[in-house]
Amino acid sequence: RRLGDKSKIYVNAVHPGAVYTPMVNTFYFSSMPQFFMNILSRLLWTVEEGALTGIYLGVATDKIRSKEVRGRYFHPQSVEFDHPHMKDEMLQENVWKLCEELVQNFI
Repeated sequence: RRLGDKSKIYVNAVHPGAVYTPMVNTFYFSSMPQFFMNILSRLLWTVEEGALTGIYLGVATDKIRSKEVRGRYFHPQSVEFDHPHMKDEMLQENVWKLCEELVQNFI
């Protein structure tokens, strides 16, 4: 919205989903018996599957441009998802300000 409809910049958000990574194994479920870890590893996305949505948004540029896909939230496997927070303009403004604060020492 801030960049305007004529911008050549397309900004979208992506959530990789529940991905089975070493971090999940080490930090969150390290005390679980191996039997449960084996089940969990089959229920969660692999690292490669978790990366698919981000890769899709990075390479499907013609489709994104032609359909004017901006400011959307994508959940695993490139599914557009209408999250209730995505239309909350006050929340958007707060996130924008936070991001500006976080990068101000680097730009």
